[in-house]
Amino acid sequence: MKYRFNENLKNLVRTRAGAPERLHSSDLFLDRNERAVPYPADVMAALGRHLAGTRPNQYPELGPFYERVAAWAGLDPTQIFITDGVSGAIKALLEALAPSGTNIVFPSPTFALYPVYARMFGIEPRAVGYNDNFTVDLDALKAAVDDDTAFVFLPNPNVPIEGCLTLDTISELATHCAGFDAALVVDEVYYLFGGETAKDLIAEHPNVFIMRSFSKGFGLPGVRIGFVAGPAEIIEFVARTRTGYETSTMAAETVSFFLEHMDVIDDYVRQVKFGFSDIKKRLDEMGLRYNGGETGNFIYIELGTPERVGAVIADLRDQGIRIRGGWPAPFDGGVAVTGAPPAEMARFANALKAALVRQGLFSTA
Repeated sequence: MKYRFNENLKNLVRTRAGAPERLHSSDLFLDRNERAVPYPADVMAALGRHLAGTRPNQYPELGPFYERVAAWAGLDPTQIFITDGVSGAIKALLEALAPSGTNIVFPSPTFALYPVYARMFGIEPRAVGYNDNFTVDLDALKAAVDDDTAFVFLPNPNVPIEGCLTLDTISELATHCAGFDAALVVDEVYYLFGGETAKDLIAEHPNVFIMRSFSKGFGLPGVRIGFVAGPAEIIEFVARTRTGYETSTMAAETVSFFLEHMDVIDDYVRQVKFGFSDIKKRLDEMGLRYNGGETGNFIYIELGTPERVGAVIADLRDQGIRIRGGWPAPFDGGVAVTGAPPAEMARFANALKAALVRQGLFSTA
């Protein structure tokens, strides 16, 4: 059999997700920007009762779900398209509005799927770095936009560097992009942790979109739901990329349950904020430079060199705590740590201090 392989995929290497030990391990996972602790038993019991009243034996009826999500976002249902997390939103936008041969611009380091999806569709990925003060190089970002640019993707905040931009700056950037017939997509995946939303700019700029997911603030990455929002007539076109159904009944109803119990979500966000307040004091005591913990659910901590990063990550893993390194230069000397409530952040701080002492990087004397 001679298959007709998609040329764009031949040099694209992707691994199948799978770390089964994470499902049952007692380790503290602070490496994926997930909700760091399980939902309380009473919340899960209430969710179970809610799902028991649904009908997974029927195909999804998503009209009411669109209404609920739109009401929460302060948008009209015609302005949104439900996707498989923010990753699905990126893919839908590129598939619908970025022909092969165009390019996309985004700050780096960032979410890994921006360049992956670009290569998948024969689109040139253009990455722009950050300045020494942890701010995106806006001059370089603007200079990277040309007549072949389909999208500028702006994670606001980004990861591992927050680099949050004001709405005035985003509006100015949207105007710049419009001069090249390029769209500006603001990735608000960390919305709820403190950043301003650009949703009102959709009405002011016909080339502005926003993306959100229910993975971070809601703590539901396993549900795999997000959305992209923009001008209604353009969203209708982007939505033509949908599969049979945007999501499942059970996933939609899980999100619906938490939209009706925002107190649970808001309480956890407050706990994470308290955790960040505590950990920053501890990092100051250890003399470590850091960025974040303001508008995202993570903090970036500088350790100095990739070798130190590797040693500290291994030491913490032995202590039952997972954090993330492996960032590209110039951030390869640091780690990203997911925010958590005070008790979990204290556990991390104690483990980090012990690791630094063992590595000869901190003295208790």
